[in-house]
Amino acid sequence: MVIGFDLDDTLYKEQTYVDSARAVIAAHLEDKYGMPYHEIYDMMTPPKAMFHRLEPLLARKVPEGAPENIGWLVDQFRHHKPNIELPADSRRTLTELKKAGHRLVLVTDGRVRTQMSKITTLGLDEFFAPDCIYISEAVGSEKGEGQAFRIIERRWPGERKVFVGDNSRKDFLWPNKLGWMTFRLEDPKNVNIHPDWAEAPDEYRAQRVIQFLSQVSDIFAPS
Repeated sequence: MVIGFDLDDTLYKEQTYVDSARAVIAAHLEDKYGMPYHEIYDMMTPPKAMFHRLEPLLARKVPEGAPENIGWLVDQFRHHKPNIELPADSRRTLTELKKAGHRLVLVTDGRVRTQMSKITTLGLDEFFAPDCIYISEAVGSEKGEGQAFRIIERRWPGERKVFVGDNSRKDFLWPNKLGWMTFRLEDPKNVNIHPDWAEAPDEYRAQRVIQFLSQVSDIFAPS
């Protein structure tokens, strides 16, 4: 069986990556320009506004011609070495599914450099072979456009397939179309960067909703 996973907010919480970037940026600005670490850190929330909230402060505190500008902030966010960990439930799930002989694939939106940094730091290369990782920048389209799922379908025709994600906007439409079994991991504490689409039409919804990732291994790799 081929079992696919989304990355951000499915195998780990993306907010931890955002917090990691906030910490790196705040520490640098404190060390170099004496800006208060906690003030900088707190200003960079919510994620969609984190850079623009800092822009006026950088204009006042950073000398003209210095590299610390909006472009620098974006680069730090995308390319810093992340301080993130794979949750125990995710590790248990992937370990048991791999041990049971299932083929594991990863389908994620984002830039190759950023997503591979997350994958390496989380230790996911232990579970996903390099040719079983599908990143939208490399594939040439995002999950919602279906290219990665069609590639997987052609690569392993006739095999039963499953996809596990968190967001109805882009995770389940194409797996549903292709006849895969789909699972949505709930976000009961509302901490996901991109909340689920509550009004999603039926074709966008996962067939099953789960509270813990390990429910997948309980089904497909029972002990």
